[in-house]
Amino acid sequence: MINRLRFRWRRLIDRPYGPLLLLLVVLFVIGIWIAGDYGQSYAEFYNLKAGARALSAYSPEEFLKDQNENYFHGTFYFLIFAAVSRITTSINPNWLAIDARHFVNYLVFLMGTASLYVIAMRLTSPRFALFPTLLFVTQPIYFGGSFINQKDAVFMSFFLVSVASGLLAAEAWGKPRAATPTQGKNSSQPDRRFVREIIREDWLGSSNLERLLLILLTFSAIGIAFGLITNQLILPNLLRQVTEAYRGQADALVTRMFEQFAQDAYKTPLEHYLNKVRTLFYWLRFPLIAIALVPPVLVGLRIFNRTYEDHVKLRIHRYGPLLLSGVILGITSAVRVAGPFAGVLVGMYFLFRYRWRPLPGLALYGLAAAITVYLVWPALWGNPILAYSDRLLVSTDFGVHEVFFRGEFFNSNALPRRYLPELMALQFTEPLLILFPIGLILSAWAGIRRKLDGQLLVVLLIWFLLPFFLQIAFTINLYGNFRHLYFITPPIILIAGYAWMHIMGRLRSRIIQVLLATLILVPGIVHIIRYHPYEVVYYNAISGGVPGARDSYALGFSCTAYREAMQYVNEVAPEGALVYVWGPYYSAEPFARNDLHVRPEGGAKTPDYALNCGKGLRNPNFYASWDVVHTVSREGTILSEVKVPGNPDTIGP
Repeated sequence: MINRLRFRWRRLIDRPYGPLLLLLVVLFVIGIWIAGDYGQSYAEFYNLKAGARALSAYSPEEFLKDQNENYFHGTFYFLIFAAVSRITTSINPNWLAIDARHFVNYLVFLMGTASLYVIAMRLTSPRFALFPTLLFVTQPIYFGGSFINQKDAVFMSFFLVSVASGLLAAEAWGKPRAATPTQGKNSSQPDRRFVREIIREDWLGSSNLERLLLILLTFSAIGIAFGLITNQLILPNLLRQVTEAYRGQADALVTRMFEQFAQDAYKTPLEHYLNKVRTLFYWLRFPLIAIALVPPVLVGLRIFNRTYEDHVKLRIHRYGPLLLSGVILGITSAVRVAGPFAGVLVGMYFLFRYRWRPLPGLALYGLAAAITVYLVWPALWGNPILAYSDRLLVSTDFGVHEVFFRGEFFNSNALPRRYLPELMALQFTEPLLILFPIGLILSAWAGIRRKLDGQLLVVLLIWFLLPFFLQIAFTINLYGNFRHLYFITPPIILIAGYAWMHIMGRLRSRIIQVLLATLILVPGIVHIIRYHPYEVVYYNAISGGVPGARDSYALGFSCTAYREAMQYVNEVAPEGALVYVWGPYYSAEPFARNDLHVRPEGGAKTPDYALNCGKGLRNPNFYASWDVVHTVSREGTILSEVKVPGNPDTIGP
């Protein structure tokens, strides 16, 4: 029995994606375990509202109409964020809705992790692809951000998926196909006249019953699709049935079904149920159309089997992955307007490998992306080109924010040129900073000697270096450290992984390999555990760690520490206490007892408690004479304070 399990374990490990599968299972379990520990970031409140607005835009009355939406971020993920998190609360009954949303964020991070592994396999080898993946998930700023950052960390993951799917599509495009009798000697395209003959032979070679069945099923599918799309038959009948059931006038079966779903229906207006039916019908009609198309497609494949095998199948294998990658690119672009940059990288890789031959396919790729981003981003429905271009401009020139850097405050549009490289050097783990330049030299040399996929290496370098130097040259608006540029950083991990492959190739002892890998990964793992659930405050030893960085750089700017601060207030506050909160009070309110009154600071009344965090900790006027009775801190670095009146005459800031 033990030998059999050992054999199966070995078979799983030896498969190309076996190590990734095991890693994802472990990470999934960890995510369920700790997702309930994180507080709400200051942006989550607004993004959740934006997602709810985007979700409502898909109602029958609003679909494809101008939404007059000014929110410049893409709302596709916020829509999922708002909808799916309601379902995931069932995974752990002890979770709040906020915890479920954080777990959804984390699942997207796992999707990005899998995509990085896919790319790493093409830069290193399946044997060594696990290491850069581990290096990726053990970066504290990534791991912590994977729960609380529903914008930048999520966009990084979608960007990774777009690039990885594009690479897979490029490989599918280049796979050799067996020539068929319908192809000429010097052409990969079949003779169209011969194709028509094959279609005719397939049709005539089928039985009368099969042809009749295909015709009936096709017309049935068309009729169902027409009824679902036009709302002229099915929806009115559904609304009539619900109305009659509500009034007790429907058939017994319909009435019983209605009572199962709507207990005590008389307490709720009829229009409420009718709106629910309209919404449900609207969301289900396209899946129902797809289901209705399945029978005629299956019968059609049976009748036109030779046509499919010789002609259609080849095109599906070549264009299918590319079109799917285009859809993913469209979704990524609806997460953030920088998404098309992933399409540029994929297009470059295609052209590097195949010259100009895939241009028609790339045109379909771009078209699929454009249609997708239009459909999944309601803000574009009025004037898509103008709306998208406006948001692209805003993304590089949004409002000015105050940034704490090197012990001074700067405007976010006037940062020192050293801002981005310095923060990257301080917020990644030390082993990564050592491996990256080594990998850069080794991969460049291997590319010159053609021992590496040079096209992929060029794409990775452009992916990272182009935005990196553009930000330095033009000092593009950044704040909250460099989180807006998380999406350009995966090539650092991948190139460091290439260095790791070369180092391991020169070490013959498996024990030394394991020890060295452990030494490289330990700094990230230790700090993830030490600072949990505030991993994003991590600074490496170059800055003196978090204690050395606290007086020079921004820490805890997302104010997730309000959750822990409110837990203390919940334990000690009298019933009905008034709590004033600096900055994003909505990051504290969801964790307060039901009887507490949580308000933004600055009101007329004197509160019983005052909470602050982030930049508020540096505000000398925030209830300066009050006593600090509780702090949320890591290694002596305060992330949030709870104050109570120390001087009765003090009213507020």
